[in-house]
Amino acid sequence: MFTPIQVSATVALDGDQSCVEEIRQIYEKRRDVMLEAFASAGWEMHKPSSSMFIWAKIPPQVGNIGSLEFFKAAFNKKLASR
Repeated sequence: MFTPIQVSATVALDGDQSCVEEIRQIYEKRRDVMLEAFASAGWEMHKPSSSMFIWAKIPPQVGNIGSLEFFKAAFNKKLASR
């Protein structure tokens, strides 16, 4: 691995970590807001215990179209509502 990257990583990990908890809380809040929004729309998802990412299955009522087509439909609907 490129030495400057290794040195930078070591400095970051050995340095002040006080900002880490603050950033973690920000991402947790963002994730929880998204989960609440999806739940209010009827799309319940598992709340991950240690991740800012939401890994969700396509809702059963549209599962037959596949993930790519589901994304396109949701994305286009969002753009159309602007």
